[in-house]
Amino acid sequence: MSLIGSIPATSEGTISRSYVPALIAFNDGDAFDKIQVTIAGKSQIYIQDAHHVTAFVELMQRLSKSKSAEDNVLVSISDGFVGNETFELVLNNNEAVAKNVWAFSTSKGQGFYTKAGQSTLQANDSLFFAGSDFDFILLNEANFDYAQIQFSDGHEDKLSLQEIKNLLAMKANTSTGEFAGNILGIDNTDGSIESLTLYTDSGGTCLVTQILLQ
Repeated sequence: MSLIGSIPATSEGTISRSYVPALIAFNDGDAFDKIQVTIAGKSQIYIQDAHHVTAFVELMQRLSKSKSAEDNVLVSISDGFVGNETFELVLNNNEAVAKNVWAFSTSKGQGFYTKAGQSTLQANDSLFFAGSDFDFILLNEANFDYAQIQFSDGHEDKLSLQEIKNLLAMKANTSTGEFAGNILGIDNTDGSIESLTLYTDSGGTCLVTQILLQ
């Protein structure tokens, strides 16, 4: 594991390299309210909200099922090391202590990258996702009304927030469920969701993060 840079205290910092690592690591996922990864000039990961960044980092940790030997949180970037390619990482550090960032790879990659982006639903709004476009959805529970889910076997159902929580609990997947900050995670890594439409109530906006793993 190589130290690739440090993010200054209470500041936004940028780390650039001429290669893409498989994983990055830092020792405090709660410290950041923005993470952006750009590869070859194209944005691959963009999450700007403290709760959503924390949930994203926690999700990555659950998927890896452990922290690194240095007790750092691991975030998957690529399917392996990709040389001769521009890599830029932007993190906004909310804490009064600088945060180090490490990177490492255990094999060569083919250029398949983790992708994450965000959308904001307005009050009484809806947002459609094709199942092939996401492995995970993170969303604020506040102002969420219900979801219309088309399953891959042809079954379709309208599920409230509590019904979605029950469904996720039945799947018993450690990468699924609730995260700090009242963030709900919906797992589609098994491809069981053909499409998903989220609906908000009249209370206000709802932030949604869409994640597609490499």
